[in-house]
Amino acid sequence: MGNGGVCLSSRFLDFVYNNIPEGSTILEFGSGTSTGKLVDRYTVFSIEENESYVGLHHDNYLHAEIVDDWYNKKKVIDFISDLQYDAIIVDGPAHGLRKGILDILEYMNLNVPIFIDDLERADDRAVFSVLSSIAGDRITRGEARANISVHDFIYYGGII
Repeated sequence: MGNGGVCLSSRFLDFVYNNIPEGSTILEFGSGTSTGKLVDRYTVFSIEENESYVGLHHDNYLHAEIVDDWYNKKKVIDFISDLQYDAIIVDGPAHGLRKGILDILEYMNLNVPIFIDDLERADDRAVFSVLSSIAGDRITRGEARANISVHDFIYYGGII
């Protein structure tokens, strides 16, 4: 939420729209107002800790409560293990530490674009740092394109 709200910034969404073909499938960590915008163009699978968002914008939600500062890892792994997706958005959990995602990388398809929001937060920068080390020079900072500031997001066009 680089724009300080419960929604991805319009610049973030425009960057997704310009880099992910319409009709693609997105795996989203953290759901909110912007999920309603994403479902207009994409099939979205959302992992969300707040029950009030589950089912709000589509039927592909996993409600995963926070356990040890991240989503319930067993539930998340079960949810994504056979899931096919074309991109990942990391914008959650809202009330936990996002670096918990690093514990399940072996279960994820990292050969897809990954968008990380909220890099003004140390935890989110740590996630980016680890993914950067995996991807090497294949990471692109959002501000390098379309004058988007680094605190809004980081985009990578696929970790291969």
